Amino acid sequence: MAKKEDIFLIMEMFNNNKPEKSFEAMCKKEMGIYAVVFFLYNSKCAVTSKDISNNLNVSTARMAVLLKNMEEKKLIVKRHAPTDARAILVSLSEKGKKFAKKVSDGKYRCMEQIADIAPIEEFERIFNVLKQVQTIFDKELSKINMEVEND
Repeated sequence: MAKKEDIFLIMEMFNNNKPEKSFEAMCKKEMGIYAVVFFLYNSKCAVTSKDISNNLNVSTARMAVLLKNMEEKKLIVKRHAPTDARAILVSLSEKGKKFAKKVSDGKYRCMEQIADIAPIEEFERIFNVLKQVQTIFDKELSKINMEVEND
C-alpha cells in the first residue's frame, strides 16, 4: 500500500507537469487537419467526407468545417463522383501531398529526438505505467458516475 506522502508527491508531480494537457493538445491536432491529411494520403484514392468521418470517428458537421478549412488552404481537391453527381469525392491536392510528407518527416524527427532521451525499455515502462494510471482513473470515474446516477 502506498504511503500518504508518496500519494501527495505523485499528485504534486501531476499538477506540476500536467501531462494530460500535452496529450490533449496532441489528440486535438491529430483529430483535426493532420488526421484528415493522413487518412487521405493513405487512402490511395478519392473518398467521400462521410468515409473520412466514419473512419476518424468525427461528426459530419465537424468534418465539413475541417474540409472547408483545408479547401481554403488548398490542401484538398473536391470533385463530383463519376457514378453519382450528388456525391463529392475528396483527395489531396499536390500542396496537400507535400504537406503530408513534411508533417510525416517532422513527426519522425520528433520521435527520433524522443528516442534519444532514454532506452526503449524505459519508454515501455513509462507507457505501461501510464496505461495503468489511465485504467485507474477510468475505473474511478466510472464508479463515481454510477454512484451519481443511483443517487
